[in-house]
Amino acid sequence: MKQARRKELKTNELSLYLQQIRDAMARNSSYVIGGVVLVVLILMIGLYVQSSRYQTEAARWTEYREIEQEAAMQEQIKPELLDRAESLAQQTAGDPKIGPDARELHARLSYRRALETSPVTSLDEHLRSLEQAKASYQTMIDRYANRPDVVARGRMGLATTLESLAVVNRADISQAAEQYRKIVDSGHASWAKAAKDRLDTLTERTKPLQIVATRPAEPVETAPAPVTLPATTAPAEAAPATAPQL
Repeated sequence: MKQARRKELKTNELSLYLQQIRDAMARNSSYVIGGVVLVVLILMIGLYVQSSRYQTEAARWTEYREIEQEAAMQEQIKPELLDRAESLAQQTAGDPKIGPDARELHARLSYRRALETSPVTSLDEHLRSLEQAKASYQTMIDRYANRPDVVARGRMGLATTLESLAVVNRADISQAAEQYRKIVDSGHASWAKAAKDRLDTLTERTKPLQIVATRPAEPVETAPAPVTLPATTAPAEAAPATAPQL
């Protein structure tokens, strides 16, 4: 009997508690509905932001791959493609996923354009492309300084670019050597050995290129054509004097 009585009392307490909740909701129904609506709105906004971010990231990776594909099909990197790569690098600067790759893409394409341009016949364009590559690699190192792998990749690219500048007497090989040493000193598993190998053979690879200024050949003076005189009759030879007859 006592156990049944206790069960009955607990049931009554639960009923009272549920009734109080219903009464409270009835009195504050507008607030409850408003709270539910607010929670739903927050969830919807969160889903929209996440979806928008995903779409933006996907579009950027698509642009990255398209630039790479177009570069592979071009015999020489066009300035328009470099502009697209630079624009992508700027748009993704704050993205830790694609940002480093986009900046490195611009640097690689700039360096390739430099290699495709003769330092003898198009020195200004050759230097401009090398300076663009140098700036992009340096930005990569500075912006992602807390990413050892990104920094090591950037230093390798920068050192290679400095080598090319040293060949045309626009940089000192010590600058390239410094970048290689920093990679070696970092002990990075993927890049330290490659940097050490390039450092050991640096002097052999960076012998300055002697660019001799040339000028157009001067026109050769053509000798005047001989004047052809009209044929004339040669004067008759004088008849030998006739010896007087004795």
